[in-house]
Amino acid sequence: MPFDVIVGPLQCPNCGAEDVAEIQTRIRGGSADGSGLDIGFEFDAVDLKTERLLGRGYALVRAPAVGEPIRLLDVWSCWTCETEQWAVVEIANRTLRSVEAVTLDQATLDSANFISEVNAFVLAEYLRGDRLASRDDAVAELRRLLPQARDGSSAMDTDAR
Repeated sequence: MPFDVIVGPLQCPNCGAEDVAEIQTRIRGGSADGSGLDIGFEFDAVDLKTERLLGRGYALVRAPAVGEPIRLLDVWSCWTCETEQWAVVEIANRTLRSVEAVTLDQATLDSANFISEVNAFVLAEYLRGDRLASRDDAVAELRRLLPQARDGSSAMDTDAR
């Protein structure tokens, strides 16, 4: 399936370098053509439906409420330190509103609606130290295995927005 690239300026949580991140996405399905999707890009409404996102490489963390921005967790690579990092991509009113580098902990996971399915699976297996029965188990395992927020708050009392 073709992909596009979400583009946004980010600061690496690992090394502090400021970089232009490129995050591969299949949100636009068959309309994807390798384009760079910058802040302000407007998606077709049909591409943002939950069932479409689930079929395009994202796993459900929690369904977005009506009128709520869609928050996607995905990985990007820092060019400076050559590490994979996490970012939250926020889409509001069909418009790519922001891309923000984040540390993936329970609060960050709980603030998202969707997470990159393959990256969630790989991370869950890594944290677990064992294979998962299926990709469907990845979000539940991440909820169980990710650390609490660095400030000591739990996932339920931290609003990461």
